[in-house]
Amino acid sequence: MTFTPASCLDSTNWVTLDDVEGVQWLVNGEERDAARWPMPAGTVEVEATALEGFGFGPETQTSWEFTFAAVDDSTCDVDELAMTGASNALVGTGIAALLITLAGMGVVIGRRVRQEA
Repeated sequence: MTFTPASCLDSTNWVTLDDVEGVQWLVNGEERDAARWPMPAGTVEVEATALEGFGFGPETQTSWEFTFAAVDDSTCDVDELAMTGASNALVGTGIAALLITLAGMGVVIGRRVRQEA
């Protein structure tokens, strides 16, 4: 079971409930299947309960509490793509290179058409 807070790249908070045989998950008192669940900002309580015929050891943690904070957009650097470190200038350079390539292809195709005519 994991908690994944929202970030500049993904503005959704997530709780991931593992698929564990014999375990029923409760999130804020509601039964949930093993899956990745979106969560609002605020405190989330998760509890693992044993299904009939199953049980937990005496030292097994069965409840968790986590507080998700709202994403502060002012801390997100919109000029940098956090995953790649690429700046907007690099993206612009890539677009310019593509346009130059397409223009060059147009010139070559235009010459071939004129030569065949």
